[in-house]
Amino acid sequence: MFSLLLAIASAKYLISTTGYSVTIYKDGQCYYDGDNTYYKYVEEGDNIQSYKSSTCSNWIKDEVIPKGANAVVQDDLPEYYYMFYEYKDAKDCIFSEKDANPIEYPYSECTQTGDSSSEKASKADGKVSYNVYNTKDCSGTAIKEYEPVELEKCLSNNRFYTMYSEGEFEVFAMLALFIACLL
Repeated sequence: MFSLLLAIASAKYLISTTGYSVTIYKDGQCYYDGDNTYYKYVEEGDNIQSYKSSTCSNWIKDEVIPKGANAVVQDDLPEYYYMFYEYKDAKDCIFSEKDANPIEYPYSECTQTGDSSSEKASKADGKVSYNVYNTKDCSGTAIKEYEPVELEKCLSNNRFYTMYSEGEFEVFAMLALFIACLL
């Protein structure tokens, strides 16, 4: 029981930044990237080793990613307003591998999306919506407004599955596990 609590407390997050996009991977977890391809990322010294497989086992070493400005390891999740999950081609947001996870993208209330563009999100009534701006700080008048989408609901767009979430599943799961261990 103590080792389980220790594992939860010692979770590490690999934060990858490409341009203005931020992706979160939990160290050693299996992530689905579509077309029957799974990846996991493991901190190894000054690098992050990626592994590839057609399942969540039988891993083959893939690329070595040096830690630095575009790939960091931290003990806590970065702050975010909502989380966007990509399930890729996993129909109805259900993976064939039980240990698989979706790709996670954290978004702040105002997220810079380009040199001079941003998106401002708002949550209400179990939905999230966002507006696009021609500024990097969500100021001025929105140039595009998106319809609100339900949080925690699997969405499909041409067989590409996604979900918007407040992202608190993991926090509540850890809390429930912690309480269960205390009993």
